[in-house]
Amino acid sequence: MTDDIRRATAADVPAVKAVTDAAYHPYIERIGSQPVPMEADHDANVAAGRVFVTGDPVV
Repeated sequence: MTDDIRRATAADVPAVKAVTDAAYHPYIERIGSQPVPMEADHDANVAAGRVFVTGDPVV
């Protein structure tokens, strides 16, 4: 595994969604709805080059 930061690829989208959901899930009860980042279009954000990840590319 490497610590280099890279642009996410389509193969990374499930992991990006999983990390986002895990990070924001605890706030659902507190605010009474899903936080906006959980509803993000991760596919579109990755395709537009707006998402960066670290670690080896998903194969």
